[in-house]
Amino acid sequence: MIDANGNWYPTMFPKQVQVFNDPAIYQLLSGPRYCGKTIGAVHKVVKHLWTTNPCRFAIFTRSQKTGKNGVWTDDLIGNAIPEWFEHVPGFEAMPGFEGESPDGRPSVSTLIDGATRMHYFRVRNMHGGYSEIQLHSLHHDEDATAKLRSTRFSGIMVDELDNFDSPEIFDVGILQLRMLGLPVPRHLFIATTNPPEDGQNHWIYKKWWLDKNDHTLPEEHRNKLAVHEFTIEDNTFAEPSFVTTLKANYRSDPDMYDRMVLGKWTATSANGLFTGAFQVSRHVIGDATSSYHDEHTIIYPSENCAEIFVGWDIGDVNHGVVFLERVTIKGTEIWCVLDEVVSVGKTVSIRELTGWVLDRMAALEAMAGRRIVFHHWSDKSAERFRSAADATDEITVQLESKGQITLRSCPKPPGSVRGRVSLVRQLLASKRLFVSAHCGKVIDALRYLKKGKGESVIAKSPHQHAFDALSYPLYAENIEMLETAIRPTPPKADVISLRV
Repeated sequence: MIDANGNWYPTMFPKQVQVFNDPAIYQLLSGPRYCGKTIGAVHKVVKHLWTTNPCRFAIFTRSQKTGKNGVWTDDLIGNAIPEWFEHVPGFEAMPGFEGESPDGRPSVSTLIDGATRMHYFRVRNMHGGYSEIQLHSLHHDEDATAKLRSTRFSGIMVDELDNFDSPEIFDVGILQLRMLGLPVPRHLFIATTNPPEDGQNHWIYKKWWLDKNDHTLPEEHRNKLAVHEFTIEDNTFAEPSFVTTLKANYRSDPDMYDRMVLGKWTATSANGLFTGAFQVSRHVIGDATSSYHDEHTIIYPSENCAEIFVGWDIGDVNHGVVFLERVTIKGTEIWCVLDEVVSVGKTVSIRELTGWVLDRMAALEAMAGRRIVFHHWSDKSAERFRSAADATDEITVQLESKGQITLRSCPKPPGSVRGRVSLVRQLLASKRLFVSAHCGKVIDALRYLKKGKGESVIAKSPHQHAFDALSYPLYAENIEMLETAIRPTPPKADVISLRV
């Protein structure tokens, strides 16, 4: 492909060309499947191999197998390298690395390091030196520091960055872009990603979208960040029938369609803790745009409301408070989430939080038209001493509320987290837990909370604060019912075969 100025470009569509010419050091290529982001990244990598000296480049994938069967063998060695060899004089494999692509065009052959099993090859660059590129696997996020320590690279590519739950691969990786004799602006960190399940709550979104616009960060760092958002429509080489099939596969799941077809950073409820048990159409009452004055579009305190249960999750920065009423309808106990006060990512003092809660308490009493008894539940962390306040959170809340609020500690026997999750699922499945539509944080928690890895019941998430605040009162008021849910399963007895 030759542009208007006579410059050669590999076969790319316009969005890929933007990546090719972007001088930013930290680049993210985001988009759905089949949008061409990986090929765009690979050509950028080959350009780095050709124009950079000294050059040592690393490609990181979750496993050697996925790397070899995808970005390394098919996209790099099978597709990009042969095209560059064909059109760029002097760009060729170093002796000992000659090979060919599946269609017989000149390409490269990979060698394997005997000690580390690392795949690598070398090519000549435009400066007369050689450039080396390596394929690394990183099975566990926490291994990033050990894997990268004491290394120097001119460039790093991470394929499918959304497979990494921790920002460690980025935080540590960019510190290894320190090739001796190479100016800082000539280094490159490039990654591809599908929008992950937790959408804008994911660390990738924070690193590239939020940090890019965070003016409290140094401008020098923000200028290094660049995001290229791809869509299927950008891929002018796409096979129409494949695009049709892709859209058909996700047509029944709006969340997945947004992520995997449109490339939107929208959280998905797939594989959530409460998937199957929670349904917005069934459990959410009212219109989310309503106000307290629209009594028919939110859950109002019941006509005979005398008690409201309040769950508190007090953190160092993030806080959650949820208000619930327990009502009995035709002999069945129903829980209704009436209101919430949830603050995530903002510095809010316990004093401010207490003031907000007092305001909501007064508003609920006004709606009920009577005085209400409020029962406040929190976890044991409210009893911890804070030197800055010279008091515990529990005492601070009591003092700031002038004795109107006394926090009680929710019981936390072994397995209590699993017990709280089990209880909420039971209540949802039996249609005994409903949420007012304006309580968006609680709704998001029920939609998007995921199971944790290993022994962790809940994956770390901003949604956890709303869930904890919701579940503390439910758990504390139903602890006897939960004993069987949290009791360890007894070992199976030996099977004895009896013959008569």
